[in-house]
Amino acid sequence: MAVDRMIQRSAELPSAPLGNNLLMMSVDQGKYFNLNGVGRRIWEILEYPTQPDTIVRQLVEEYDVPVEMCAIEVGDFLRKLRKYGLLADVD
Repeated sequence: MAVDRMIQRSAELPSAPLGNNLLMMSVDQGKYFNLNGVGRRIWEILEYPTQPDTIVRQLVEEYDVPVEMCAIEVGDFLRKLRKYGLLADVD
């Protein structure tokens, strides 16, 4: 995934907070998604068009995590969102 590409949530899903997690449901797919605290934070950031490297910078500021590790984890998470049709490229 290109770090300079703008991305955003592909859809608003019905969701409910569950402690630090966020439980979401895709009616179209008939699936539930449970995002942990960091995944939930990334989902919040993706409300507006952003770049993957911007997400990494934001999380590094908010959490005590090395940049390299954060970049790998964010990339993995974004690939999963894309796999389930929850992430879209923005022109």
